Amino acid sequence: MRLNFLFLYTLCLLIPQVWGQGTEDTATSDLFRNEVPLRIQLDFDQKKFMSERFKDEYQPASITLYSGNGDSLSGDIRIKARGEFRRRFCQLPPLKLNFKESGFSDPSFEGVSSLKLVTICKYQPLYQEYIFREYTLYQLYNLLSPMSFHARLVDMTFTDSEKKRKPLKRYGFLIEDIDDVGKRTHSFELEPERVTSAMINRKHLIMVAVFQYMIGNCDWYVPNLHNLKLLKSNDFSQETPYPVPYDFDYSGMVNAAYAIPPDGLGITDVKDRIYRGPCFTNSEGEEVFDLFHEKKDQMIQLYKDSPWLDETSKKISIDYLNDFYQIIENPTLVRNKILNTCKG
Repeated sequence: MRLNFLFLYTLCLLIPQVWGQGTEDTATSDLFRNEVPLRIQLDFDQKKFMSERFKDEYQPASITLYSGNGDSLSGDIRIKARGEFRRRFCQLPPLKLNFKESGFSDPSFEGVSSLKLVTICKYQPLYQEYIFREYTLYQLYNLLSPMSFHARLVDMTFTDSEKKRKPLKRYGFLIEDIDDVGKRTHSFELEPERVTSAMINRKHLIMVAVFQYMIGNCDWYVPNLHNLKLLKSNDFSQETPYPVPYDFDYSGMVNAAYAIPPDGLGITDVKDRIYRGPCFTNSEGEEVFDLFHEKKDQMIQLYKDSPWLDETSKKISIDYLNDFYQIIENPTLVRNKILNTCKG
């Protein structure tokens, strides 16, 4: 299913438009371009936070950012819990950090109004590994399209402003705000009440669906934009918006202990792949699969070079990726394993 050289060369010229090319904007590039983990302390009333985690309301917190030379900068921000399931399940659910009117003025946060912070959920060591696995999936998707959320690891210390709990030190990661993705890619978010696959950029949706299949993620759905955002280019000649996926903790490549496939899919393990995207023609499949072939070595190398993942995670993840590539290189397996479950 490989493209000939002339067609591949022509496709490479078209990829910036097809896959949603954007130019970096200074609003968030300084914060997310650096892969060195940020060292941050977050101080808040932890008992109050947990007791009110189901409310969609912010509470005050103090954040301190430490630089590599030992300097620090502090300011007051607001935080609230995120995630329907993880508010119920986690000892420390993910957070939304709101910097509006905060007085926190570090240059790397200039123009940043809010950020999502993914936390370790539970205190056991395995949940720390889940953080590194999911963080790496954001990096994988960054290789495929600039219409994607950037992520940055953070060396976090959580302290209780009431001094009733011991400090907790773990790694988490920050996720770029959708408005900042829009600034970076010269686009803006759309929030329609009802969505169909026909309303979305078709080539990009197929690519997203193949990516979700590659990582073994069933936890996304177009009609209600579950774990998807839509970005519309400022260039109005591009009529259909681009889907931007996020929240990959239910994927087979993270393989979290709490991850269970949705009912009705016919699988019982998130490591069992099932394709949930639109059907596609042979030429559409070749175009998308060629993008994945082009990025294969970078994807594999990303895992080999990771200073965060343990060796077991690296091996399992690389084997899982290689299994995916064996499928898309075989037309019979593409038909039986992907097109057999496609929708429309």
